[in-house]
Amino acid sequence: MVKAWYARPKQPLQSNLMTHYLIHLISKSQLAALTSNALYASESLTSEGYIHLCTHEQMQRVVAMFYPDTSNLYVAVVAPELLANPVVFEPSTLELPTFAKDELFPHYYHPLNTDAIIDVVEYSAYQATPIAERVLALLKQHRFNRLPIEGTLYRQTWQSAECTAQGTPLGTAMLGLFCQQPESLSRFHKLSYDEVWHHYQGDALALYLIHPDGEEQQVILGQAASRGEIPQFVVPAGVWQAGRVVAGGSYALYGCTMAPGFHIECFQAATATELCAKYPKAKVIIEQLAITDGDTEMHSLPPAKNSS
Repeated sequence: MVKAWYARPKQPLQSNLMTHYLIHLISKSQLAALTSNALYASESLTSEGYIHLCTHEQMQRVVAMFYPDTSNLYVAVVAPELLANPVVFEPSTLELPTFAKDELFPHYYHPLNTDAIIDVVEYSAYQATPIAERVLALLKQHRFNRLPIEGTLYRQTWQSAECTAQGTPLGTAMLGLFCQQPESLSRFHKLSYDEVWHHYQGDALALYLIHPDGEEQQVILGQAASRGEIPQFVVPAGVWQAGRVVAGGSYALYGCTMAPGFHIECFQAATATELCAKYPKAKVIIEQLAITDGDTEMHSLPPAKNSS
């Protein structure tokens, strides 16, 4: 049975339309309009009368047909049940290859309420496998943002009312989500203060540390003590750190607490080239988890979303 939040199209629904999420593809230049307004209207809403969406299964074909350059392409993950109006599945009005002419595509005939968007991620970080149902549930519940520079899914949960002499918070806490799809991990950076990591649920996560003297350390946070996993760990100030869900895992929900609290001035990142030059023995993990290029300075944090 088709879920109630889908409008019934004129043609029968195909089985692959039974999806828990939809996708809107958007260029980097349109991100501000999508993320900073309560309602979003794409150019196609004016020119064609609707906003183009697609299912996970359709996305690669849509990209191949209409987006030859994916370097500035982003994937907005939409929860259809959170949309203010129904989605209509119908044939496309665009010129399509023969293999796609009979396919039904999701169209949205209204400005899109952006609180139905549960993640926005670079196309390069969106994997071929569908998003797991548990990950979708966490995205809907916690309304994570993406941390600048790293792209990590996170949400600040507490900031002390008291401040240091420098005007920064005495303490902060955040909730984070590492997952394979959509990709969310922590890239190499170091902080001015100690950071306490807590593992809450899901698969184990791996922390990769490079100490100032070049010593490497790997810590596995999780709930399985029999496998040597620990539920909490302190990363000392000034230690380069990165993290991700362990190989074969789907997701890890975790938290980080700091006192003094986190602020953008206490964060320092570096490119893989810079880190490899300083720590050549750690080249393999650095090349996997360091920033490859672009800005390494955090200028601001995105505004918090309301969690459900």
